[in-house]
Amino acid sequence: MDQSCCCGAFERLQEEDLVLYILSFLHNLRDLFRLRAVCKSWYRAVLSRRFITVYASSPSLRQLWCALRVRTEVPDDIGDFDNYYDYRMTLQNHVELWRPKDGGPESCCLTLGPQGSHFVGLCSSNGLVCGRLMEHESSLALAVGNPITNSWRTLPPPPIEECDVLPPPSLTISMLHDQDQGSYQIVVLYTKDSDAGPADEIGMKFFSDEKMYLVYPVQYDSKAGIWESGLPFSFDTSQGSPLRGNAIYTYHVAHLILAYDPSSRLWSHYDRAAIANVNPEIDRGGDWEGWTPLSRLVFTYKGKYYLASQLVFWQDVTTYRSLGFSIWELNYELAGWVLVSRVLWRDLACSPMHEEEDHDWKLEVVGDMVVFSCFYKKATFGTLYPFAYDMIDSSWIAPCHEQNQGSFDDLECSYSFFPSLSARP
Repeated sequence: MDQSCCCGAFERLQEEDLVLYILSFLHNLRDLFRLRAVCKSWYRAVLSRRFITVYASSPSLRQLWCALRVRTEVPDDIGDFDNYYDYRMTLQNHVELWRPKDGGPESCCLTLGPQGSHFVGLCSSNGLVCGRLMEHESSLALAVGNPITNSWRTLPPPPIEECDVLPPPSLTISMLHDQDQGSYQIVVLYTKDSDAGPADEIGMKFFSDEKMYLVYPVQYDSKAGIWESGLPFSFDTSQGSPLRGNAIYTYHVAHLILAYDPSSRLWSHYDRAAIANVNPEIDRGGDWEGWTPLSRLVFTYKGKYYLASQLVFWQDVTTYRSLGFSIWELNYELAGWVLVSRVLWRDLACSPMHEEEDHDWKLEVVGDMVVFSCFYKKATFGTLYPFAYDMIDSSWIAPCHEQNQGSFDDLECSYSFFPSLSARP
């Protein structure tokens, strides 16, 4: 049958009630996402307010989606962008969709950002994702979008100087989308070199490579459509502990955690939070014997603060063997982190670690799930498959490695989100 004839037949199905009735039998949002491309009338029906209301209670809208950027060949056009990362090269051959607890990844037609862009997802909230547009090399260009409706919005550039723009693994960015108000806030924490007077006159200075720098916040409100700068962190103006706010900056050397609350525009901090030692007798002679934390990531969940850390065994001063991953909860009474859960790589059944390489971790908290993945590195073939931790049932989840072995050799989790038909950037 001629394709134009077929499409014309669908287009003649104009009764909206009938179209909505047909689509209402689809309980899988992935199938619905595909069928919206059948014709214009179906596309309009899927995005109509009436259908959104009917479909609002669908279990598919409560499933976590992870869009995986797949690279199956090492690109030839490796340049010297940011001295380490190169997102100007072609990174993907196709896109995979992984839904934790629902089998392995499958091919899908999700977009990885605005058309023609090199979008790197960094955070998400209630159906919207936010990330950096890497084609803008000298500025921090961000975009917000709904991958389901493929609607994207490029934000105005934040007031951050070119010299203070960091590569994606070093960006501290958070997002909060208020579905009822239809608005969202984005907070970026960044460091700025300072050669001003004494530290007690201008705030808290951190030392790195013989340079002093301050931690500044900038926040964006979608209703106002503008960025606003905040005051740098200072011990004098901080509320101290407990921590408040979902924008978190970790200063590893001093075990110092900074939190910024965009509502009150105030800082809080917690000093000297060390990982509590697990009883060595429990680990003696076992797989965890001699473990040491590495690559610490702090996140907040339901008002509490947690730390995620890779656990390694140092064979000498320069070489380590990766054992697994762990999650710890901040306990103010014990003045440290208490173990919540840990897992060996072999029990997680994800791809093997490349022990000779350092991994730059990416963490996203979406609902009750924490998703872990690694950023691409220039000229590096083979990254760690993404995996997740369910905060409700305390389970670790990873794609089926045996099922998908060879189908994707090198990937990056571009973004994780709960699908929404109504969220607008």
